[in-house]
Amino acid sequence: IFFMISGATLIDYRERYDTKTFFKKRLLKTLLPLIIWSIIYFIVKIISGQIDTNNINLRFLIDYFINVRMNPVFWFLVVIIGIYLCIPVISLIPKENRKKHFYILLF
Repeated sequence: IFFMISGATLIDYRERYDTKTFFKKRLLKTLLPLIIWSIIYFIVKIISGQIDTNNINLRFLIDYFINVRMNPVFWFLVVIIGIYLCIPVISLIPKENRKKHFYILLF
């Protein structure tokens, strides 16, 4: 329900501000905390011995951070960032055609 409310309230963001401001406001509040807390969890897991430092390489780091392996609770932030990235494209659909396009997407 939270995702639907976010989409419904943000889809007309162009009436309030431009896309640059939209991304600045949204991604600073989601992407920055995700990165910071992921690094903190990563360091804690290294210190506690949950991650073997011999296996750390670029592929491991990309998989670890993109697939939210540091803490499963962070899945929410990854999904909401994806929604924020889709909203500018979806907001380009004219209001009078949105219902028809959403119906086509769903079925």
